[in-house]
Amino acid sequence: TDQNGLFQFDFPLAWTYAYEEAENTYSDTFTSPDGNSLIQNITYDDGTTWSKSSAGQLALALLNQVYTNGANDIKITGDKVQPDGSERLTWESRSGGFSGISFFETRGTSFLMLSWLVNEGYEDVYGPVFDGTLASYAIP
Repeated sequence: TDQNGLFQFDFPLAWTYAYEEAENTYSDTFTSPDGNSLIQNITYDDGTTWSKSSAGQLALALLNQVYTNGANDIKITGDKVQPDGSERLTWESRSGGFSGISFFETRGTSFLMLSWLVNEGYEDVYGPVFDGTLASYAIP
């Protein structure tokens, strides 16, 4: 369960957990034992209300800066609004090696993005794990 009660989900017990905090942002990261996959939720809240457009811009900026260290390497291959109002982005690294799925939404002044990253060749191994995480995702 998130420290602010914004979300909860299940993850495999053998995965390692890391929490990081910076100004207006914190993340919960779960990494597979072999390091070939991770599930991460990033929460950002600077007290401003989000438009759909600004939330989408932040999601793209986070993908390009956080997951490629600023290399702007992410190519969006799918974008679909979900029945719950969140948006699902399917993406891949242009230089290869990994891909992912991210869901983002806003609640009040909070921006939340849940992402699954997986190294090439491990999609079938870790896809069911992410599916389980998504199935357990709830707002407490």
